[in-house]
Amino acid sequence: MKIKLKDKNNTINPSLGLCFNPGAYDDKLISDINSGNEVEVCNIPHNAKDYVKIVKPKTKKGAK
Repeated sequence: MKIKLKDKNNTINPSLGLCFNPGAYDDKLISDINSGNEVEVCNIPHNAKDYVKIVKPKTKKGAK
């Protein structure tokens, strides 16, 4: 799923250590989110839901 920051004034603090992908903490991913980019992640940690929102893919009318 793709996510982006809800509010550019309310960024994710890297010291929270939020892991959006399995494996390990990714500092580059956090900085990409904080810069306002849409990023692909596997899951959203519960305490990150105040900071990010899911970006739904845009579909054309009539497409299934």
